[in-house]
Amino acid sequence: MTDFISNSEHPGFQIKQATTFTEITQIRDLFTAYTSWLDLDLSFQGYEAELASLPGVYKPPTGALLIATSTSSSSSLPEGSAIGCVALRPLKSTSPSKTCEMKRLYTVSEARGLGVGKALIDRVLEEARKLGYEEMVLDTLDAKMEGAVRLYGKFGFQRIEAYYDTPLEGTLFLGRKL
Repeated sequence: MTDFISNSEHPGFQIKQATTFTEITQIRDLFTAYTSWLDLDLSFQGYEAELASLPGVYKPPTGALLIATSTSSSSSLPEGSAIGCVALRPLKSTSPSKTCEMKRLYTVSEARGLGVGKALIDRVLEEARKLGYEEMVLDTLDAKMEGAVRLYGKFGFQRIEAYYDTPLEGTLFLGRKL
Protein backbone atom coordinates (compact mmCIF):
# COMPACT_ATOMS: atom_id res chain seq x y z
CA MET A 1 0.00 0.00 0.00
CA THR A 2 1.21 3.50 -0.83
CA ASP A 3 2.19 5.69 2.11
CA PHE A 4 0.01 8.74 2.47
CA ILE A 5 1.16 11.99 3.94
CA SER A 6 -0.47 11.88 7.35
CA ASN A 7 -1.00 15.57 8.05
CA SER A 8 -0.36 18.85 6.30
CA GLU A 9 -0.14 21.74 8.76
CA HIS A 10 -1.15 25.25 7.71
CA PRO A 11 -1.75 28.37 9.79
CA GLY A 12 -5.12 27.75 11.43
CA PHE A 13 -5.90 24.36 9.87
CA GLN A 14 -4.58 20.93 8.99
CA ILE A 15 -5.35 18.51 6.16
CA LYS A 16 -5.35 14.76 6.60
CA GLN A 17 -6.72 11.57 5.12
CA ALA A 18 -10.19 10.93 6.59
CA THR A 19 -10.07 7.49 8.20
CA THR A 20 -12.05 7.51 11.46
CA PHE A 21 -15.81 7.21 11.84
CA THR A 22 -15.94 10.83 13.04
CA GLU A 23 -13.92 12.09 10.07
CA ILE A 24 -16.05 10.14 7.57
CA THR A 25 -19.18 11.59 9.23
CA GLN A 26 -17.67 15.09 8.94
CA ILE A 27 -16.92 14.45 5.25
CA ARG A 28 -20.50 13.27 4.72
CA ASP A 29 -21.73 16.51 6.33
CA LEU A 30 -19.40 18.60 4.13
CA PHE A 31 -20.55 16.75 0.98
CA THR A 32 -24.17 17.39 2.01
CA ALA A 33 -23.47 21.10 2.61
CA TYR A 34 -21.75 21.28 -0.78
CA THR A 35 -24.63 19.67 -2.67
CA SER A 36 -27.16 21.83 -0.77
CA TRP A 37 -25.20 24.91 -1.81
CA LEU A 38 -25.17 23.69 -5.43
CA ASP A 39 -28.95 23.21 -5.28
CA LEU A 40 -28.81 20.66 -8.11
CA ASP A 41 -29.99 17.09 -8.55
CA LEU A 42 -26.87 14.91 -8.67
CA SER A 43 -28.72 11.60 -8.88
CA PHE A 44 -27.27 11.01 -12.36
CA GLN A 45 -23.87 10.72 -10.64
CA GLY A 46 -25.09 8.11 -8.15
CA TYR A 47 -24.60 10.67 -5.39
CA GLU A 48 -26.81 9.03 -2.73
CA ALA A 49 -25.00 5.69 -3.10
CA GLU A 50 -21.65 7.51 -2.99
CA LEU A 51 -22.64 9.26 0.23
CA ALA A 52 -23.92 6.06 1.85
CA SER A 53 -20.77 4.08 1.02
CA LEU A 54 -18.09 6.59 2.08
CA PRO A 55 -15.14 6.26 1.80
CA GLY A 56 -16.17 3.94 -1.07
CA VAL A 57 -14.44 4.80 -4.36
CA TYR A 58 -12.23 7.33 -2.55
CA LYS A 59 -10.44 4.85 -0.30
CA PRO A 60 -6.79 3.90 -0.66
CA PRO A 61 -4.91 2.49 -2.43
CA THR A 62 -6.48 4.09 -5.53
CA GLY A 63 -8.22 7.07 -3.97
CA ALA A 64 -8.07 9.66 -1.22
CA LEU A 65 -10.62 11.40 0.97
CA LEU A 66 -9.07 14.51 2.51
CA ILE A 67 -10.47 16.67 5.27
CA ALA A 68 -9.35 20.09 6.49
CA THR A 69 -9.98 20.85 10.17
CA SER A 70 -9.37 24.02 12.15
CA THR A 71 -6.44 23.97 14.56
CA SER A 72 -7.23 27.18 16.40
CA SER A 73 -10.46 28.46 17.86
CA SER A 74 -12.35 31.47 16.64
CA SER A 75 -15.96 32.46 17.16
CA SER A 76 -17.00 31.01 13.81
CA LEU A 77 -14.54 28.09 13.57
CA PRO A 78 -14.05 26.13 16.80
CA GLU A 79 -10.89 24.03 17.01
CA GLY A 80 -11.34 20.64 15.36
CA SER A 81 -14.25 21.69 13.15
CA ALA A 82 -14.36 20.36 9.63
CA ILE A 83 -13.81 23.31 7.30
CA GLY A 84 -13.16 21.70 3.92
CA CYS A 85 -12.74 18.55 1.91
CA VAL A 86 -11.69 17.11 -1.42
CA ALA A 87 -11.78 13.60 -2.85
CA LEU A 88 -9.81 11.67 -5.43
CA ARG A 89 -10.78 8.54 -7.34
CA PRO A 90 -9.61 6.63 -10.39
CA LEU A 91 -11.41 7.61 -13.58
CA LYS A 92 -13.64 4.67 -14.45
CA SER A 93 -13.19 4.86 -18.20
CA THR A 94 -9.51 3.93 -18.17
CA SER A 95 -8.15 0.58 -17.00
CA PRO A 96 -5.64 0.31 -15.48
CA SER A 97 -6.25 3.93 -14.73
CA LYS A 98 -3.47 6.47 -15.06
CA THR A 99 -6.10 9.21 -14.87
CA CYS A 100 -7.81 10.25 -11.66
CA GLU A 101 -10.71 12.56 -10.95
CA MET A 102 -10.88 15.28 -8.31
CA LYS A 103 -14.32 15.46 -6.70
CA ARG A 104 -16.21 17.47 -4.10
CA LEU A 105 -13.76 20.29 -3.38
CA TYR A 106 -15.58 22.38 -0.79
CA THR A 107 -14.83 24.83 2.00
CA VAL A 108 -17.35 26.13 4.50
CA SER A 109 -18.23 29.80 4.06
CA GLU A 110 -16.52 30.80 7.33
CA ALA A 111 -13.20 29.39 6.05
CA ARG A 112 -13.23 30.99 2.61
CA GLY A 113 -10.33 33.34 2.01
CA LEU A 114 -8.04 31.46 4.42
CA GLY A 115 -6.30 29.42 1.71
CA VAL A 116 -8.10 26.17 2.53
CA GLY A 117 -9.20 25.49 -1.05
CA LYS A 118 -5.72 26.15 -2.41
CA ALA A 119 -4.16 23.89 0.24
CA LEU A 120 -6.66 21.12 -0.50
CA ILE A 121 -5.83 21.28 -4.23
CA ASP A 122 -2.09 21.23 -3.47
CA ARG A 123 -2.57 18.18 -1.28
CA VAL A 124 -4.85 16.24 -3.65
CA LEU A 125 -2.39 16.81 -6.52
CA GLU A 126 0.42 15.52 -4.30
CA GLU A 127 -1.61 12.44 -3.31
CA ALA A 128 -2.42 11.73 -6.98
CA ARG A 129 1.25 11.82 -7.91
CA LYS A 130 2.13 9.50 -5.01
CA LEU A 131 -0.53 7.05 -6.22
CA GLY A 132 1.07 6.97 -9.68
CA TYR A 133 -1.55 8.89 -11.62
CA GLU A 134 -0.34 10.82 -14.66
CA GLU A 135 -3.35 13.05 -15.26
CA MET A 136 -6.14 14.58 -13.17
CA VAL A 137 -9.54 15.64 -14.47
CA LEU A 138 -12.52 17.33 -12.85
CA ASP A 139 -15.87 18.82 -13.70
CA THR A 140 -17.29 22.09 -12.46
CA LEU A 141 -20.01 24.60 -13.32
CA ASP A 142 -18.97 27.76 -15.14
CA ALA A 143 -21.53 30.28 -13.83
CA LYS A 144 -22.12 28.90 -10.33
CA MET A 145 -18.45 28.31 -9.50
CA GLU A 146 -16.50 31.14 -11.14
CA GLY A 147 -14.07 31.41 -8.21
CA ALA A 148 -13.32 27.70 -8.34
CA VAL A 149 -12.76 27.86 -12.11
CA ARG A 150 -10.22 30.67 -11.61
CA LEU A 151 -8.50 28.70 -8.84
CA TYR A 152 -8.28 25.57 -10.99
CA GLY A 153 -6.74 27.69 -13.76
CA LYS A 154 -4.02 28.87 -11.35
CA PHE A 155 -3.12 25.21 -10.83
CA GLY A 156 -2.75 24.60 -14.57
CA PHE A 157 -6.12 22.99 -15.27
CA GLN A 158 -7.36 23.62 -18.80
CA ARG A 159 -10.57 22.82 -20.65
CA ILE A 160 -10.78 19.28 -22.02
CA GLU A 161 -13.35 17.19 -23.86
CA ALA A 162 -16.26 15.91 -21.76
CA TYR A 163 -15.41 12.56 -20.20
CA TYR A 164 -19.00 11.67 -19.29
CA ASP A 165 -22.52 12.69 -20.29
CA THR A 166 -24.16 15.24 -18.02
CA PRO A 167 -27.64 16.77 -18.00
CA LEU A 168 -26.29 19.89 -16.26
CA GLU A 169 -26.00 22.88 -18.55
CA GLY A 170 -22.79 24.86 -18.15
CA THR A 171 -20.63 21.94 -17.03
CA LEU A 172 -16.94 22.53 -17.68
CA PHE A 173 -14.47 19.67 -17.94
CA LEU A 174 -10.92 20.49 -16.91
CA GLY A 175 -7.71 18.49 -16.79
CA ARG A 176 -3.97 18.66 -16.33
CA LYS A 177 -0.92 16.44 -16.43
CA LEU A 178 0.63 15.57 -13.10
